[in-house]
Amino acid sequence: MTIIIETPPFQVGFFNIRIFLLLSLISLAEIFKKMLQIKQKRFSFFYLIGLMLLISCSVSVKREGPEIEREMKRSYYTNGTLEYESTYFNDRLDGYSKYWDDLGSLISHVEYMNGQPHGFWNTYYNNGQVKISTVYFHGKKHGEEKSYYENGQLKSLGIYEYDQLVEDIVRWKKNGDLIY
Repeated sequence: MTIIIETPPFQVGFFNIRIFLLLSLISLAEIFKKMLQIKQKRFSFFYLIGLMLLISCSVSVKREGPEIEREMKRSYYTNGTLEYESTYFNDRLDGYSKYWDDLGSLISHVEYMNGQPHGFWNTYYNNGQVKISTVYFHGKKHGEEKSYYENGQLKSLGIYEYDQLVEDIVRWKKNGDLIY
């Protein structure tokens, strides 16, 4: 048999905290029985320590205020095909967002954090090939931005740091020859 003792909640900042004490009566009885069987005091002391360890504390923390949860929003074309699917957290884009055309081909896949692009932003040709791939960091281009021809050949490459182009854009022809 286990007894749970719960304290009244108390406030620490924005959090309500309750402490739960667990007492296991079966284990308590077993420890007392062992203590009576052992004649040496030091072993009795260790069994007493074991008894105290059976009394455990856990803290339950719950933030006060409105519930905040993730939400998946979807929209459909009139023909029933999925138009977009976006993840929201606290009413802001947070997670991925995907858009499709009315035939079901993926148009874009964007990663968001706190309402801003954060991660990859990819757009696609109708054949599924990547058209443009850009890396964002908290709403700013940061890293490589690559564009491709429909055949998959690299078309251009730009390097950004916090939305600033840091190197000249390199461009290629459709056959792979360097333009500049």
